[in-house]
Amino acid sequence: MKTMSRVQKQVQQTIDRLVESGAERGIQVAAYKRGELVVDAVAGTADRATGRLVQSDTPFYNFSIVKGAAATLAHMLVERGLFGYDTRVVDLWPEFSAHGKQKVTVRQVLCHSAGVPAIPLSTTMEDLCDWNKMCAVIADSELWWEPGTQVGYHAYTFGYLVGEIIRRATGKPISQVLMEEVSGPLGVGDETTRTRSVTWSERSSAAPQASRSRRCCWRRCRAHWALGTSSTSACRSRNSTGSRGWRTRRAKQGRWLRCRQTFQCSGPGRCR
Repeated sequence: MKTMSRVQKQVQQTIDRLVESGAERGIQVAAYKRGELVVDAVAGTADRATGRLVQSDTPFYNFSIVKGAAATLAHMLVERGLFGYDTRVVDLWPEFSAHGKQKVTVRQVLCHSAGVPAIPLSTTMEDLCDWNKMCAVIADSELWWEPGTQVGYHAYTFGYLVGEIIRRATGKPISQVLMEEVSGPLGVGDETTRTRSVTWSERSSAAPQASRSRRCCWRRCRAHWALGTSSTSACRSRNSTGSRGWRTRRAKQGRWLRCRQTFQCSGPGRCR
């Protein structure tokens, strides 16, 4: 117990320093050893406006953690024979064949080599919550490279791609399949479906500020559809030329996307 107390103290001191230095605003650290919680440390604030402190149960915004859940469902369905890794996506999702994407396979989608890693910069929070609209946009997108020849993180499209493949194969949205096959049997179904009964319009009308409604929409979108995102930009410009121009434009576009998705900015001019 003395050793564990020392570890707790060391972790607490470390995260306190990070907050005091300004490197972090709020932090949680939990560590388990053989099923026992041995470190439970928090520091900083969860809400600058009210001064609310971070607690052990304070929900934190996370990126890409549900990509694993989406991929797990795909592997389960492959095992059951609903489709194979080398099944062409168009065999399940015919609309995806637009602009030469007929050869893209499930394997390439799961390996991030499908060649459709981005969403339009004009995408809004409301768009992200419109599953059919997003899938239609992705189905109509052009390839960035020949499928299978390169790997590029499909940060913003992975959830829709895998989710739509699952929906076409099972006739059910990925949230329902996740509930029935994984989260429900594990006893954590409420964690993934608690927002499904509230519509976007209800969220908007109930929220006192538009920014709050957008945050609710984004969280609901990720929870409902197991949508993965990343703070790393996947917004390469196909029209930019030169390595310096490509990196510069990508960085600017990436900051805009991250700003809009994390802080609900209305445009690039408001990004910090």
